[in-house]
Amino acid sequence: MADIFDYVKKFGSFRFNEMGISDIDNAVFSRLAYLDFSGYAGKTLGEISEEYEIPADDNKATADTVALLKAVGKSIRFGYTAVYNCVEILSEDLANAFYAVTFATDADTFFIAFRGTDDKIVSFYEDAELAYSFPISSQTSALCYVTEELEERKGKFFLGGHSKGGNLALFAYLFLRDEEKERIIRVYNNDGPGFPEDIANILFTRKNSEKIVNILPEDSIIGRMLTIGGKTKIVKSTAAGVSQHNIFTWVTSAAEFARTEKFSLLSEYMEDTLTQSLDTLPPEKMKAAATAVFEIAKKSGIGSLKDISIKNYKSLIPAILRMKTLVDDKDDEIPVIVRTLAKSLVDSISVEKMIDYSMPDIKNKIDNLTDKIKESKLHTNEDETT
Repeated sequence: MADIFDYVKKFGSFRFNEMGISDIDNAVFSRLAYLDFSGYAGKTLGEISEEYEIPADDNKATADTVALLKAVGKSIRFGYTAVYNCVEILSEDLANAFYAVTFATDADTFFIAFRGTDDKIVSFYEDAELAYSFPISSQTSALCYVTEELEERKGKFFLGGHSKGGNLALFAYLFLRDEEKERIIRVYNNDGPGFPEDIANILFTRKNSEKIVNILPEDSIIGRMLTIGGKTKIVKSTAAGVSQHNIFTWVTSAAEFARTEKFSLLSEYMEDTLTQSLDTLPPEKMKAAATAVFEIAKKSGIGSLKDISIKNYKSLIPAILRMKTLVDDKDDEIPVIVRTLAKSLVDSISVEKMIDYSMPDIKNKIDNLTDKIKESKLHTNEDETT
């Protein structure tokens, strides 16, 4: 199936004044924000691609992202795009990391991209923090960055980011002054979390939502945490489960992402068990819950999404057992949300084992998954009534 590399190859000869910034262009810029562009201010992506070296301490500069830089650097479409104002802020608490960069596609059109989280478990903890703290420091940094760029440059702007970066793009736009919002053409949230429901209901007015586009894969989990507003586009992916969070797995069709009409059963289930539960609990319990679950993952040797796979399923047994202890423990001192989060992680790991795409009879496995989810919901309802 085609991906963003195929898009760059097929449409790389079209300049941005011939074919405007698309949803896939947004994904390209949002992914490039994971690279360190400090020291390259004023240079084009074509120039940067020829001399870019991965810093030894930059764990976000994955091989695929560098390959993307090399590919876009050779194209007419992206090769002349200039890079400006690369800003990185790192606090002692890694959950408050901030990174943004501005791409100039021509003299008066700019795309501000915010870096999101990578595949590390600690990065997902960073996303979880958005549920119990508002605003977080990186959100206010994003607003300051956009405000300064609007003052510095004349022209129109696009905002975007992946994962937490998408949330930062939303926050920055929503808190701009009305006259500043007029210069924003579109705001992209690529599978990023939203805001607590009470805050979202105030922020996402009809007028504020008109320029917002949320792009989420069909198995989206992170992108369905909390509440978002605006238009949502559900895209197909070559991966499964949480691995669909990776933009490189999103399927393209010509100049657009390949779309599907609805979220998967897994996404709906995770949204129901995670988001709705988080919305009903006080911030201090959310923080305690997230900390407990991710500490178990860390102690069990789950450092990244690569550690949650069919191939190494047996090595995940300690984590599953620890999570199951929280699920089965009826002690009132343990917050309900801890058990809910633990149960969700256990189910997601089990689902990963159940779905074996090398086997032809996928329908039976989907039926089994459906039965498992129904049974889980039944047990949950029984627990609530006892």
